[in-house]
Amino acid sequence: MNAKAILFVFLVALLVSACGGARKPAEFVWSLTGDPNPFNNPDGIAADSQSNLYVMDSGNSRIQKFDGDGNFILMWGSKGNNDAQFDCSPFCMVAVDGVGNVYVTDNNNSRIQKFDSTGNFLMKWGSFGSEDGQFDVPFGIAVDRQGNVYVGDVGNARIQKFDSNGNFLMKWGSRGYEDGQFSADLADIAVDSKGRIYVTDRTNGIYQFDENGQYLTRFKACGDENIIVSATGVAVDLQDNVYFYDLSYNRMCKYDSNGQFLNTWNGSDSPEGAFTAVGGVAVDQEGNIYVAEFFDGRVRKFRQP
Repeated sequence: MNAKAILFVFLVALLVSACGGARKPAEFVWSLTGDPNPFNNPDGIAADSQSNLYVMDSGNSRIQKFDGDGNFILMWGSKGNNDAQFDCSPFCMVAVDGVGNVYVTDNNNSRIQKFDSTGNFLMKWGSFGSEDGQFDVPFGIAVDRQGNVYVGDVGNARIQKFDSNGNFLMKWGSRGYEDGQFSADLADIAVDSKGRIYVTDRTNGIYQFDENGQYLTRFKACGDENIIVSATGVAVDLQDNVYFYDLSYNRMCKYDSNGQFLNTWNGSDSPEGAFTAVGGVAVDQEGNIYVAEFFDGRVRKFRQP
């Protein structure tokens, strides 16, 4: 190969590298429909420190727990407004803290419920309204490494922060379409190891806030120049990479915590084919990614490429 050819190959490789290279989709591992208890509108999804998976089976008003291989462990819940009952219309969300406690946004009951890892009811807080600690359709939920709980209060267009016992700590947000504001489509929440908070909004896209609720940035869409206009589930791994679902194009997006685009895939390489609509997203201790497809009644697991 002559010098000009070598230079050409080098320049092409450099260009490919600058554009992110040949990104590989995440590898499909398994698909789960809730057997022996079929899902109905699964949406909220979370993984604990042992990589067990909790699925908010919203249409059936219950939580199902599985191990990392998709084996059923237990379930709890029913429709209603008593302790350990849920009213999810259309969806409830779920989060798990570092010791395995499970938190659920019981949206039509305007409250948060807390359980241990075996489904025993521990406590609840909240009521309908706009005062501190009240909710108007609580939806997205996340827990940070100190055990603080963040709740997306959709009807009040704000995020509320509580300690692990439900004591109100702070709030931020207002209704609108400017940076840091929320629409009526406020969706999901995740928190990284540095306390940065990621919020998805199906109208405004995905925001990053600092630990005090101060707006930092808005993410672009999967390497495109366009701002994401419809984002649903979001999760963060142990390296603070951020995963979220871009509902506009039915694809998963992966970024680092500085907003640098890393990867995207749409599920088309798995047996079920491309994604249709994903609500919840979770990442376990090994970096495996789980997506809850609410219309298809399915959860899929993917391994990092």
